Amino acid sequence: MRPDRVQLPQSRRARNLALLLAAVAIAFVFAIWAANRPDSDARGPAEDKIVPVGVAPVRVQDLSIWKSGVGSVAPLEAVDVKARVDGQVTRIFYRDGQDVGAGALLAQLDPRPYQALVAQAVANKARDSAQLANVRLNLARAKTLNAKGFATATAVEALEAQQAGLVATLAADQAQVDTARLNLGFTSIRAPVAGRAGIRKLNTGAMVRSSDSTGIVTITQMAPIAILFSLPQDDLAEIRSAASRTSVFAFTRDGGTPLAQGALSALGSQIDSANGQIELKAVFRNGDRALWPGQLVSVRILVGVLKGAITIPSSAIQASQTGSFVYVLGPGDKVAVRRVVPGASVGDVSAVASGLRPGETVVTSGQSRIAAGTKVRPKPSAAAAE
Repeated sequence: MRPDRVQLPQSRRARNLALLLAAVAIAFVFAIWAANRPDSDARGPAEDKIVPVGVAPVRVQDLSIWKSGVGSVAPLEAVDVKARVDGQVTRIFYRDGQDVGAGALLAQLDPRPYQALVAQAVANKARDSAQLANVRLNLARAKTLNAKGFATATAVEALEAQQAGLVATLAADQAQVDTARLNLGFTSIRAPVAGRAGIRKLNTGAMVRSSDSTGIVTITQMAPIAILFSLPQDDLAEIRSAASRTSVFAFTRDGGTPLAQGALSALGSQIDSANGQIELKAVFRNGDRALWPGQLVSVRILVGVLKGAITIPSSAIQASQTGSFVYVLGPGDKVAVRRVVPGASVGDVSAVASGLRPGETVVTSGQSRIAAGTKVRPKPSAAAAE
């Protein structure tokens, strides 16, 4: 075997060994560089990191306590006007959607059949009245004759009985006259309450009957108007204590646009065991017709005001197994954990019963990336600017 064929494998092994040593050296140098670069995540403990967070100051302010719910607008009065006698509609006096006053004439039925009944009842009464007058004369004559012995007591008693019967008949006749006149009055259909007329359900010439299941028109009272809404039973004590002086505000269903301000008028007598809610009723003047029957609205009721409350954004309060806490910004922009006792919450603001002092600064966002002693880069949150 030739010498060059023996030396060739040894040369390859030497070259491979050199490449391996070079690769190990490069990896070692890179590891040292990565461990010592300024922005390395592995460079030190958590407190040496700088984490951007949102912050807000601890404030002292009067905090209005509101309770919110969803309700529906309901009229105080809504009447389906029906005919009280049978007849043909001869005229309609209202327009669809027209505001009408109480007693306003809405429709007229043909009055002639009922005028005839009135005339008949009056005639019957006149006939019986004449008969009664005649019996009374006969009775007076019979009593005179009986006193002189020319008429028997039986004749007098018969005339007295006849007189009593005609008195009763005359009373019945008067009742018939009153009924006929009442029915004649019912041919003029009037609004029982003031309100807005709905879409009419018949036209001139139509026949209506007192037994019809549907009415002629619905009159809905628009002002004042009510809102029915429900709140959780846990709010009952606060609502009862504030019921006589509280205000109720109605907003659009999304809660964005105010509609009206009213007053609480009634508190339900029972709590719904199915959902733990109690029903309430508030009344609004509604002069501008901002509220409409059947409308869904958002309702807020003011139950009290906390004077001089220590408040922070609700997002600052964190929960743990041992209770609520917040991160407080300390010297050197390092945060510390502070145990707090939360109070009432209104929207994005919460009162704190203990644990914080006015003027301190709390972290409102970014809490998941920090711990006690973490250095942060504070940025005022939107809540801090309000």
